[in-house]
Amino acid sequence: MWRQAADLDAVDAMRSGRAWTHWAHNPTIHHRTCRHSSGCLEPLPARWHIAFMVITPEQIRAARALLRMDQDELARRAHVSVVTVRRLEAGASKVAPQTADEVCRTLEAAGAEFIEHGVRRRKRTPEELEARYRAIMEIAERSAAKLKDAPPFTEDDLYDENGLPA
Repeated sequence: MWRQAADLDAVDAMRSGRAWTHWAHNPTIHHRTCRHSSGCLEPLPARWHIAFMVITPEQIRAARALLRMDQDELARRAHVSVVTVRRLEAGASKVAPQTADEVCRTLEAAGAEFIEHGVRRRKRTPEELEARYRAIMEIAERSAAKLKDAPPFTEDDLYDENGLPA
């Protein structure tokens, strides 16, 4: 849920009960330290009007399930321990806000999009689709090159003597 946090200390705005805030990806609103493509390292002022979304443990679990990513893989990609991922998904308050934010950014980078009361798969940009198409075509060309000198399959290669798949 998007909310305005007026005149809150940035650190206080990071927590909300069993949920964690996730900074909006808006060029005019910066993370604790900006991570935008411009490469700036503009620190967030102590007092700021911050737009943020509350991410729940249920949304983190749902995003991981949507992406078919197990806890080990998420922990590896987010550079945190598996125990930390389990704590986040259980709603434990012993997880640093920056760690929760890093896990959310990792899930977003993998293709999840957090929305109000849920999560959905992010729509890919035309550039991402083109890059994926090129990667698939490269794999197909390598496979075709490996198989060009191989003899073709016959019925005997595919089925046993009873006519069942071998």
